[in-house]
Amino acid sequence: MTDVLPGHLGDWDRWADESRGGPAAPAGSGVTAGKRIAMLGWAWPPMQEREGTGYNLVQSETALGLVARGHRVYFLRSGLSYTLRPGMHIRLRDCWRGVACFDLFNSPNVASADRNFLNVRRQVAAPAHTEMVLAWCRAVKAELVHVQSFEGFAFEVVRVLRGAGFPVVVTPHNYYALCPQVDLMHRERRTCDDFAGGERCVGCIPAPDPGTEARRRAFDQTCERMLGHGVGPALRGLPGALKRGLGALRSGRPVIRTPEAVRPSPERAAPLGPERGDDQKRLLRTDTHLVVMNDYGDRRVAGVRALSEASVVLCPGRTLMQVHRAMGVDPRVLRHVPLGLPHVDDITRAREEGGDPVPWSPGAGRPLRVAYMGSVKPNKGLGVLVAALAGLARDLPAPIECEIHAEGGRRLLGGPVASLPWVRWMGRYAPSDVAGIVGACDVGVFPNQGLENCPLVLLEFLAGGRPVLASNLGASADWIKPSDSGWLFDHTSPADLEALLRSLLAGTARIPTRSHVAASAGVPTFDAYMRGVLDAYALACG
Repeated sequence: MTDVLPGHLGDWDRWADESRGGPAAPAGSGVTAGKRIAMLGWAWPPMQEREGTGYNLVQSETALGLVARGHRVYFLRSGLSYTLRPGMHIRLRDCWRGVACFDLFNSPNVASADRNFLNVRRQVAAPAHTEMVLAWCRAVKAELVHVQSFEGFAFEVVRVLRGAGFPVVVTPHNYYALCPQVDLMHRERRTCDDFAGGERCVGCIPAPDPGTEARRRAFDQTCERMLGHGVGPALRGLPGALKRGLGALRSGRPVIRTPEAVRPSPERAAPLGPERGDDQKRLLRTDTHLVVMNDYGDRRVAGVRALSEASVVLCPGRTLMQVHRAMGVDPRVLRHVPLGLPHVDDITRAREEGGDPVPWSPGAGRPLRVAYMGSVKPNKGLGVLVAALAGLARDLPAPIECEIHAEGGRRLLGGPVASLPWVRWMGRYAPSDVAGIVGACDVGVFPNQGLENCPLVLLEFLAGGRPVLASNLGASADWIKPSDSGWLFDHTSPADLEALLRSLLAGTARIPTRSHVAASAGVPTFDAYMRGVLDAYALACG
């Protein structure tokens, strides 16, 4: 690792070239040809989806796509790395396939968002940190700055960078600029439509003290770098273990620590009854925002201001763009650029090479094959699918197989669903597995409970020509055209999803051909997405 010092730029560029096997390829024509692009975010690009899931997959593939098109990319991570060395500093830690990856240590804003939820004022402004980011942008001689995430940074970074003459493009992969919880979901259970100046933000999610979190990371990560993995937590626990041991010896009790009782999770807000998108409709009304009543209200004003001050806000999803516009972001900077990714292109090619077989029907002589891909987080709605499967099991009208691809949380399959032989928990999956998962199913399920952005799961199923049973909330309705590329159901109602599955099993709802689904959805290619990104850059550099 090398500390960032003036005069090292030539070395950084040489190392980046060596990491991709040679100098940058000639760029195409246009105003963005051969630009030096600085990217800001919190997840480490070489980790791809393993750190930051879909956000980092898009961020890292965008960086690689820029390098492949002849641009130089310098990435700065902030909010994840800490050290006992005093003060903030930046190091070059990796050159990954042509992307120079720098790490800013000891940021006053901890990433990810759930660890920084209480650090409201520093999310608005952290002057010393922002000045260091500005100095780094100057050191790499950036011609444009692309903010992939505000997590780990302060919103003021846009104003400061613009004031210094840098064009700034922002891609909101979620709703973080509007909501410290990230997804605009109150207590991670339902869309939040209460804008009483930030009152409802207070206590929304359990969160640590950000100062304590930063100190813990500094100790653990320093120990790990010096002594090896896992040493830090062990050393932190040593004083408590010694104290308990001495106390036990003095009292004559055996020195055995009994397991602590599991603390109950904070009370979660239950859905308030059938909504059928009512929350989303209220959210998009422009007459409900915003009377500031506390620091969270000030934070939202600052987030809206930061996006409005950007040169371009590149929105992968239409609903995401509409929500930001309704919240007060200047519509002149908003630009819709739908996602395309290399592994989705692979799924498209596999579908085209596989032809267009007759879709499944009740007379096919085999079970209907259904697949879920995602996580066990509440906003993904796996609990809705599990409840629908439990209802279906009471009177199964025809054979069905359901594969659930998600990491952790198998406990959600408790109760009657746990014993069903036609429901399989498949565990974690990677982008390289997706083509096989999609290829093996007839129908996908996406029971999202949040607004989402541009869900990769939908793109993956649709690129493979598989229709999707999706909730009627947010980005799902951007992509699903009922009967052509899938069906929409009330996102609060497992019974609605169960009814759709029953209609497929009975043949009253017919599965369209793969070519019809793909043509109806029109999933963009990675090249089309990158053209949209470069067009946004050209507009920003105007």
